[in-house]
Amino acid sequence: MCAAYSEAAIEAFRRVKVAFDTYISERMRLHAAFRVELPALVDAALEDPHDATLAFELLPGLTVEERKGLLRHFVELCSSGRYAGRAKAAIRQLPHDWLRDNVEAAAERLLAGSDYLDWANLLDVASQIDPAVEKRIAERAAGHSDSEIRELGEEHLRRLTGGSGPA
Repeated sequence: MCAAYSEAAIEAFRRVKVAFDTYISERMRLHAAFRVELPALVDAALEDPHDATLAFELLPGLTVEERKGLLRHFVELCSSGRYAGRAKAAIRQLPHDWLRDNVEAAAERLLAGSDYLDWANLLDVASQIDPAVEKRIAERAAGHSDSEIRELGEEHLRRLTGGSGPA
């Protein structure tokens, strides 16, 4: 059954359609006219919560090599309620071997902090990349001065070792 709609709703729909068509056209123009500058624009946009949505929309237009340079942003956005899913998806789309070798370095700024959520999200991402990476990050967490982060690291180590890790 089709629900009835008002003329006002139809007009609002048309305005959204025009705006969407304009967005698509401008996005294509951006790619065509400023392709060389696009990676730097996306990099800067990922720094700003108001621009990150557009940055994620523009990711498919970047090469894998260009997206590799954004890994630090993706890792840091894994704890963002608004962007966590997109950030984790962007990480999973990077080449596995490269990611295994580079995710820890990209996370250094994040790991310097003492935010439990950052550590938990990074360990979640690491668990999807490689057990050795997860173990190294969990060992760092297990040695952390914050008791909650330390407990999180110990929990991951126990899981990785089948329950025989640190207590």
